[in-house]
Amino acid sequence: MPEWRSGDDRAAHAHGRALDYLGQPDVGRLLVAAKKSRHGIRDHLLTLMIFRHGIRISEAVALHRQDVGLAHSRSWIARLEDGLSGEQPVAGDKLRAIRRWPAQREDALPSLFVSERKELLIRQAVNCIIGAASTRASLGRVRPYMLRHSCGFALANKGRDLRLRNARKLVMP
Repeated sequence: MPEWRSGDDRAAHAHGRALDYLGQPDVGRLLVAAKKSRHGIRDHLLTLMIFRHGIRISEAVALHRQDVGLAHSRSWIARLEDGLSGEQPVAGDKLRAIRRWPAQREDALPSLFVSERKELLIRQAVNCIIGAASTRASLGRVRPYMLRHSCGFALANKGRDLRLRNARKLVMP
């Protein structure tokens, strides 16, 4: 296959695009940094759920308290854009974070993630939350979609078949 060259004599496919996912150590640093914010429990849980379930921002902010069944350690994830919605397991650190966050809240709003003003979080707020955590973790600019991609790479590194991901809703343990 011939290599096409750009004007500066680099191969066209070697455009130097930055990685659009984080490795496991970087995700760990981001989660620790999310805990250090003013709303650390909420920000940590939000970041953890986006990574572990590979959900979009719009899917994360649409989660309700009733979607998380602590009695059975399951959560209902409503997928958008032709994704398959379904129940997913909740275990370990995510289960502890889910128990802590509603217990700390003083409101009875149905949404799982609310702002300081007791309103539904918006996409820009989630971008700011993850951006601030990435700055505290010295990771450069991390965007929420990178956590979604990181979920896929983490599953692939564990040998999971990603074609089944949408069919069976594989999640990070």
